[in-house]
Amino acid sequence: MKASLLEVGQSISSWPQLASAVYLGGATVAHVGRKLLLGEVVQSGRYYVDLDEIVKIETLAEPISVPAPPVVGNDVKDKIPKNILPSGYLLTDAELSDLVTFANLAPSGGNIQPWIWVFDQKGVLHLIHDQVRSHSLLDFKGTGSLIAFGAALENIRLYAGKRDLNLR
Repeated sequence: MKASLLEVGQSISSWPQLASAVYLGGATVAHVGRKLLLGEVVQSGRYYVDLDEIVKIETLAEPISVPAPPVVGNDVKDKIPKNILPSGYLLTDAELSDLVTFANLAPSGGNIQPWIWVFDQKGVLHLIHDQVRSHSLLDFKGTGSLIAFGAALENIRLYAGKRDLNLR
């Protein structure tokens, strides 16, 4: 599995699907080994594990709604750099909404999305750390937030790439 990580995007297109089977097999062996060491009876034979049978996934009756963005106060506006040049391309309202919605799907520790998006009059989208929502055990010294920002920005890069939007 470690060796295959180097090949993702090179000779293989994504994470090897075998990894889940390896982990499941390891967990199964550990479970049976524990039972044997505890002196419990373990039936010999071949067993099949079908995760689709164990974990039932139902579709949602209603689509998930995205919460409205928070109102930006002066404390956040003061964090926006003043010396940024205007954008050469202004996003439409629909493009901006789709872009931020897609960015907000990025994972973060505790799924708190510790950021605020501000789109200024120059056509620049700013990602600002919302430290109020950032307090969690998964955000030790802000490192979890930095990783989440990277994931959100990567989502923007992916969105823009699929729609031929030039980012800088």
